[in-house]
Amino acid sequence: MEFQLSLERVIHDITKADLSDQIVTPLTIQEKRLKWIKRFGYLIEKAEEIGISFEVCINGSFVANNEEPNDIGNAFFFDPDTANSLSDYKKNFG
Repeated sequence: MEFQLSLERVIHDITKADLSDQIVTPLTIQEKRLKWIKRFGYLIEKAEEIGISFEVCINGSFVANNEEPNDIGNAFFFDPDTANSLSDYKKNFG
């Protein structure tokens, strides 16, 4: 079943809570998206533990007009100089 996203397919500054509100809450069938949001939240938490700022791009079936996505396509962007200065432990998400 297709649905209409409430966000345009452009760059947005959005919080984790807003992401869920925009991409999960409006749907009738939420199970898969809730599972992906929970897993994605864990990945965000691990990235935050590194202690440097980052940006995330989310793409794929999770942000497409697909009510039951297979994954969350994503890419994390860190400042390369800051990331390279991290300990090996943190580089591997410690």
